[in-house]
Amino acid sequence: MKRITALFLTFIFLFACVSCRKESENQVQTSENTTVSTVLTSDTTDTSSANAAEPSESEKAVITTQTTSKPQTSVKNTVKSTVSTVISAVKTTAAPKKRPQRTTVRTPLPTSPSTTAALSTLATTATIASTSAKTTTTRRTETSPADLPAVNPTPTEPQKLRCTISIDCSTILNNKDKLKNGKELFVPADGKILKTVTVEFEQGETVFDILKRVCANNHCSGNCQFCQSSGIQLEYSYSGGYGNYYIEGIHQIYEKDCGSKSGWMFKVNGVFPNVGCSSYTVKNGDKIEWLYTCDLGEDIGAEV
Repeated sequence: MKRITALFLTFIFLFACVSCRKESENQVQTSENTTVSTVLTSDTTDTSSANAAEPSESEKAVITTQTTSKPQTSVKNTVKSTVSTVISAVKTTAAPKKRPQRTTVRTPLPTSPSTTAALSTLATTATIASTSAKTTTTRRTETSPADLPAVNPTPTEPQKLRCTISIDCSTILNNKDKLKNGKELFVPADGKILKTVTVEFEQGETVFDILKRVCANNHCSGNCQFCQSSGIQLEYSYSGGYGNYYIEGIHQIYEKDCGSKSGWMFKVNGVFPNVGCSSYTVKNGDKIEWLYTCDLGEDIGAEV
Protein backbone atom coordinates (compact mmCIF):
# COMPACT_ATOMS: atom_id res chain seq x y z
CA MET A 1 0.00 0.00 0.00
CA LYS A 2 2.87 2.36 0.84
CA ARG A 3 4.50 1.70 -2.53
CA ILE A 4 1.30 2.48 -4.44
CA THR A 5 0.86 5.77 -2.53
CA ALA A 6 4.48 6.78 -3.23
CA LEU A 7 4.12 6.05 -6.97
CA PHE A 8 0.90 8.03 -7.13
CA LEU A 9 2.55 11.04 -5.46
CA THR A 10 5.49 10.77 -7.89
CA PHE A 11 3.12 10.77 -10.84
CA ILE A 12 1.38 13.90 -9.59
CA PHE A 13 4.71 15.64 -9.03
CA LEU A 14 6.02 14.81 -12.50
CA PHE A 15 2.77 16.06 -13.99
CA ALA A 16 3.18 19.34 -12.10
CA CYS A 17 6.77 19.63 -13.30
CA VAL A 18 5.77 19.17 -16.92
CA SER A 19 3.06 21.84 -16.53
CA CYS A 20 5.61 24.23 -15.03
CA ARG A 21 7.99 23.57 -17.91
CA LYS A 22 5.36 24.41 -20.53
CA GLU A 23 4.48 27.59 -18.66
CA SER A 24 8.15 28.57 -18.60
CA GLU A 25 8.47 28.01 -22.36
CA ASN A 26 5.45 30.20 -22.94
CA GLN A 27 6.98 32.95 -20.84
CA VAL A 28 10.23 32.71 -22.83
CA GLN A 29 8.33 32.94 -26.10
CA THR A 30 6.45 35.99 -24.88
CA SER A 31 9.74 37.58 -23.82
CA GLU A 32 11.25 36.97 -27.28
CA ASN A 33 8.26 38.56 -29.02
CA THR A 34 8.48 41.58 -26.79
CA THR A 35 12.18 41.93 -27.55
CA VAL A 36 11.58 41.72 -31.29
CA SER A 37 8.83 44.34 -31.12
CA THR A 38 11.04 46.68 -29.14
CA VAL A 39 13.83 46.31 -31.66
CA LEU A 40 11.51 46.98 -34.59
CA THR A 41 10.01 50.03 -32.92
CA SER A 42 13.38 51.54 -32.22
CA ASP A 43 14.38 50.74 -35.82
CA THR A 44 11.47 52.73 -37.34
CA THR A 45 11.91 55.68 -35.04
CA ASP A 46 15.53 56.32 -35.70
CA THR A 47 16.72 54.59 -38.83
CA SER A 48 20.05 56.19 -38.81
CA SER A 49 20.70 55.47 -35.27
CA ALA A 50 19.47 51.94 -35.76
CA ASN A 51 21.61 51.39 -38.72
CA ALA A 52 24.60 52.75 -36.92
CA ALA A 53 23.98 50.77 -33.73
CA GLU A 54 22.06 47.74 -35.06
CA PRO A 55 23.70 44.51 -34.16
CA SER A 56 24.47 41.87 -36.68
CA GLU A 57 22.37 38.74 -37.25
CA SER A 58 24.89 36.56 -35.46
CA GLU A 59 24.81 38.82 -32.45
CA LYS A 60 20.94 38.67 -32.38
CA ALA A 61 21.02 34.87 -32.48
CA VAL A 62 23.48 34.78 -29.60
CA ILE A 63 21.34 37.14 -27.55
CA THR A 64 18.15 35.20 -28.27
CA THR A 65 19.83 31.89 -27.48
CA GLN A 66 21.23 33.16 -24.23
CA THR A 67 17.86 34.64 -23.24
CA THR A 68 16.01 31.42 -24.04
CA SER A 69 18.60 28.94 -22.72
CA LYS A 70 18.90 30.43 -19.25
CA PRO A 71 15.28 29.83 -18.11
CA GLN A 72 15.23 26.38 -19.71
CA THR A 73 18.45 25.30 -17.99
CA SER A 74 17.17 26.53 -14.63
CA VAL A 75 13.86 24.62 -14.99
CA LYS A 76 15.64 21.41 -16.01
CA ASN A 77 17.97 21.60 -13.05
CA THR A 78 15.04 22.19 -10.71
CA VAL A 79 13.07 19.25 -12.17
CA LYS A 80 16.07 16.91 -11.93
CA SER A 81 16.71 17.89 -8.33
CA THR A 82 13.06 17.43 -7.37
CA VAL A 83 12.75 14.07 -9.14
CA SER A 84 15.92 12.83 -7.41
CA THR A 85 14.51 13.90 -4.03
CA VAL A 86 11.16 12.18 -4.71
CA ILE A 87 12.85 8.96 -5.89
CA SER A 88 15.03 8.91 -2.79
CA ALA A 89 11.98 9.44 -0.57
CA VAL A 90 10.07 6.67 -2.39
CA LYS A 91 12.98 4.25 -1.99
CA THR A 92 13.30 5.08 1.68
CA THR A 93 9.54 4.64 2.25
CA ALA A 94 9.17 1.52 0.14
CA ALA A 95 12.26 -0.18 1.49
CA PRO A 96 11.19 -3.05 3.84
CA LYS A 97 12.24 -2.76 7.40
CA LYS A 98 14.79 -5.32 8.37
CA ARG A 99 13.88 -7.34 11.41
CA PRO A 100 16.55 -8.55 13.76
CA GLN A 101 17.38 -12.13 13.01
CA ARG A 102 17.02 -14.66 15.79
CA THR A 103 19.71 -17.18 16.18
CA THR A 104 18.43 -20.60 17.23
CA VAL A 105 20.91 -23.21 18.30
CA ARG A 106 19.59 -26.72 17.96
CA THR A 107 21.33 -29.65 19.56
CA PRO A 108 21.54 -32.47 17.07
CA LEU A 109 19.94 -35.72 18.16
CA PRO A 110 22.19 -38.73 18.52
CA THR A 111 22.02 -40.89 15.47
CA SER A 112 24.62 -43.53 16.10
CA PRO A 113 23.98 -46.49 18.45
CA SER A 114 27.14 -45.73 20.36
CA THR A 115 25.98 -42.20 21.15
CA THR A 116 22.55 -43.46 22.24
CA ALA A 117 24.12 -46.08 24.48
CA ALA A 118 26.40 -43.45 26.01
CA LEU A 119 23.47 -41.13 26.77
CA SER A 120 21.46 -44.02 28.23
CA THR A 121 24.40 -44.93 30.47
CA LEU A 122 24.72 -41.33 31.62
CA ALA A 123 20.97 -41.11 32.40
CA THR A 124 21.10 -44.37 34.36
CA THR A 125 24.14 -43.19 36.30
CA ALA A 126 22.43 -39.87 37.10
CA THR A 127 19.28 -41.68 38.31
CA ILE A 128 21.28 -44.02 40.55
CA ALA A 129 23.24 -41.09 41.95
CA SER A 130 20.02 -39.16 42.64
CA THR A 131 18.44 -42.18 44.35
CA SER A 132 21.55 -42.73 46.44
CA ALA A 133 21.56 -39.10 47.48
CA LYS A 134 17.90 -39.26 48.52
CA THR A 135 18.49 -42.49 50.45
CA THR A 136 21.49 -41.00 52.19
CA THR A 137 19.53 -37.88 53.09
CA THR A 138 16.63 -39.92 54.43
CA ARG A 139 18.91 -42.04 56.53
CA ARG A 140 20.60 -38.98 57.98
CA THR A 141 17.29 -37.38 58.93
CA GLU A 142 15.93 -40.47 60.65
CA THR A 143 15.49 -40.11 64.39
CA SER A 144 17.10 -42.78 66.47
CA PRO A 145 15.05 -44.42 69.24
CA ALA A 146 17.36 -42.87 71.82
CA ASP A 147 16.27 -39.35 70.71
CA LEU A 148 12.56 -40.09 71.14
CA PRO A 149 10.91 -39.24 74.46
CA ALA A 150 10.13 -42.17 76.65
CA VAL A 151 6.50 -43.16 76.36
CA ASN A 152 5.00 -45.58 78.78
CA PRO A 153 2.93 -48.12 76.86
CA THR A 154 -0.71 -48.18 77.81
CA PRO A 155 -1.38 -51.46 79.55
CA THR A 156 -3.95 -53.47 77.70
CA GLU A 157 -6.59 -55.15 79.76
CA PRO A 158 -6.76 -58.91 79.34
CA GLN A 159 -9.77 -60.16 77.50
CA LYS A 160 -12.56 -61.10 79.86
CA LEU A 161 -13.76 -64.66 79.47
CA ARG A 162 -17.41 -65.40 80.14
CA CYS A 163 -19.60 -68.48 80.33
CA THR A 164 -23.07 -69.36 81.61
CA ILE A 165 -24.09 -71.93 84.23
CA SER A 166 -27.37 -73.27 85.64
CA ILE A 167 -28.44 -75.95 88.23
CA ASP A 168 -31.65 -77.92 87.64
CA CYS A 169 -33.37 -80.77 89.55
CA SER A 170 -36.75 -80.68 87.80
CA THR A 171 -36.64 -84.45 87.13
CA ILE A 172 -37.51 -84.97 90.81
CA LEU A 173 -40.92 -83.38 90.20
CA ASN A 174 -41.92 -86.47 88.20
CA ASN A 175 -40.38 -88.90 90.74
CA LYS A 176 -41.52 -87.57 94.09
CA ASP A 177 -42.55 -91.05 95.13
CA LYS A 178 -38.90 -92.05 95.07
CA LEU A 179 -37.66 -88.97 96.99
CA LYS A 180 -36.48 -89.48 100.54
CA ASN A 181 -38.50 -87.96 103.32
CA GLY A 182 -37.57 -84.38 104.17
CA LYS A 183 -35.80 -83.73 100.89
CA GLU A 184 -38.87 -82.09 99.35
CA LEU A 185 -38.00 -78.96 101.37
CA PHE A 186 -34.95 -78.38 99.12
CA VAL A 187 -36.68 -78.88 95.78
CA PRO A 188 -37.86 -75.53 94.30
CA ALA A 189 -41.38 -75.39 92.87
CA ASP A 190 -40.08 -75.15 89.29
CA GLY A 191 -37.08 -77.42 89.96
CA LYS A 192 -34.58 -74.53 89.17
CA ILE A 193 -32.05 -74.36 92.01
CA LEU A 194 -30.03 -71.76 90.07
CA LYS A 195 -31.36 -70.17 86.94
CA THR A 196 -28.90 -69.39 84.17
CA VAL A 197 -26.28 -66.78 85.19
CA THR A 198 -23.24 -65.37 83.39
CA VAL A 199 -19.90 -65.84 85.08
CA GLU A 200 -16.49 -64.33 84.33
CA PHE A 201 -13.57 -66.66 84.64
CA GLU A 202 -9.85 -66.82 84.02
CA GLN A 203 -8.02 -68.84 81.46
CA GLY A 204 -7.49 -72.44 82.62
CA GLU A 205 -10.40 -72.70 85.04
CA THR A 206 -12.50 -75.88 85.03
CA VAL A 207 -16.22 -76.64 85.33
CA PHE A 208 -15.59 -77.62 88.98
CA ASP A 209 -14.00 -74.18 89.67
CA ILE A 210 -16.98 -72.36 88.15
CA LEU A 211 -19.49 -74.49 90.15
CA LYS A 212 -17.81 -73.78 93.47
CA ARG A 213 -17.76 -70.03 92.83
CA VAL A 214 -21.39 -69.67 91.78
CA CYS A 215 -22.62 -71.78 94.69
CA ALA A 216 -20.68 -69.63 97.15
CA ASN A 217 -21.90 -66.34 95.65
CA ASN A 218 -25.59 -67.10 94.88
CA HIS A 219 -28.83 -68.19 96.54
CA CYS A 220 -31.28 -70.66 95.13
CA SER A 221 -34.08 -69.38 92.90
CA GLY A 222 -36.62 -69.98 95.68
CA ASN A 223 -34.50 -67.96 98.14
CA CYS A 224 -35.03 -70.60 100.79
CA GLN A 225 -33.78 -70.23 104.35
CA PHE A 226 -31.19 -72.94 103.92
CA CYS A 227 -28.90 -70.99 101.53
CA GLN A 228 -29.34 -67.37 102.61
CA SER A 229 -26.36 -67.34 104.96
CA SER A 230 -23.71 -69.24 103.00
CA GLY A 231 -25.06 -69.59 99.49
CA ILE A 232 -26.05 -72.80 97.76
CA GLN A 233 -24.85 -75.85 99.66
CA LEU A 234 -22.27 -77.95 97.78
CA GLU A 235 -20.55 -81.17 98.82
CA TYR A 236 -17.89 -83.00 96.82
CA SER A 237 -15.10 -85.56 97.24
CA TYR A 238 -11.85 -86.37 95.51
CA SER A 239 -11.38 -89.72 93.79
CA GLY A 240 -7.73 -90.73 93.70
CA GLY A 241 -8.36 -93.55 91.27
CA TYR A 242 -9.78 -91.20 88.68
CA GLY A 243 -7.80 -88.15 89.75
CA ASN A 244 -10.95 -86.10 89.78
CA TYR A 245 -13.51 -84.44 92.02
CA TYR A 246 -16.92 -86.00 92.34
CA ILE A 247 -20.04 -83.98 93.15
CA GLU A 248 -21.99 -85.76 95.87
CA GLY A 249 -24.75 -83.22 96.59
CA ILE A 250 -26.04 -79.75 95.68
CA HIS A 251 -28.58 -77.83 97.78
CA GLN A 252 -28.90 -80.84 100.14
CA ILE A 253 -29.96 -83.18 97.33
CA TYR A 254 -27.52 -86.09 97.10
CA GLU A 255 -26.81 -89.15 95.06
CA LYS A 256 -29.55 -91.82 95.43
CA ASP A 257 -31.94 -89.39 97.25
CA CYS A 258 -34.50 -90.11 94.51
CA GLY A 259 -33.87 -93.74 93.68
CA SER A 260 -30.83 -95.97 93.28
CA LYS A 261 -30.02 -94.54 89.86
CA SER A 262 -30.19 -90.86 90.84
CA GLY A 263 -27.30 -88.40 91.04
CA TRP A 264 -25.73 -85.25 89.51
CA MET A 265 -24.40 -84.94 85.94
CA PHE A 266 -23.19 -82.00 83.81
CA LYS A 267 -23.09 -81.14 80.14
CA VAL A 268 -21.34 -78.36 78.18
CA ASN A 269 -22.89 -76.85 75.07
CA GLY A 270 -25.48 -79.64 75.01
CA VAL A 271 -22.96 -82.48 75.24
CA PHE A 272 -22.17 -84.71 78.25
CA PRO A 273 -18.37 -84.96 78.45
CA ASN A 274 -16.74 -88.31 79.22
CA VAL A 275 -14.39 -86.70 81.79
CA GLY A 276 -14.85 -85.43 85.34
CA CYS A 277 -15.82 -81.84 86.08
CA SER A 278 -12.38 -80.95 87.42
CA SER A 279 -10.72 -82.17 84.20
CA TYR A 280 -12.86 -80.16 81.76
CA THR A 281 -11.32 -76.70 81.00
CA VAL A 282 -13.91 -74.03 80.31
CA LYS A 283 -13.67 -71.95 77.14
CA ASN A 284 -15.06 -68.53 76.42
CA GLY A 285 -18.79 -68.68 75.68
CA ASP A 286 -19.37 -72.16 77.04
CA LYS A 287 -22.83 -73.08 78.35
CA ILE A 288 -22.62 -75.26 81.48
CA GLU A 289 -25.67 -77.13 82.81
CA TRP A 290 -25.83 -79.19 86.03
CA LEU A 291 -28.71 -81.66 85.93
CA TYR A 292 -30.08 -84.15 88.49
CA THR A 293 -30.98 -87.54 86.99
CA CYS A 294 -33.25 -90.19 88.43
CA ASP A 295 -32.36 -92.86 85.82
CA LEU A 296 -28.58 -92.77 85.16
CA GLY A 297 -28.94 -89.88 82.71
CA GLU A 298 -31.51 -91.46 80.45
CA ASP A 299 -34.22 -89.06 81.61
CA ILE A 300 -32.00 -86.04 80.79
CA GLY A 301 -30.76 -87.17 77.37
CA ALA A 302 -27.46 -88.75 78.27
CA GLU A 303 -26.40 -91.92 76.50
CA VAL A 304 -25.97 -94.79 78.97
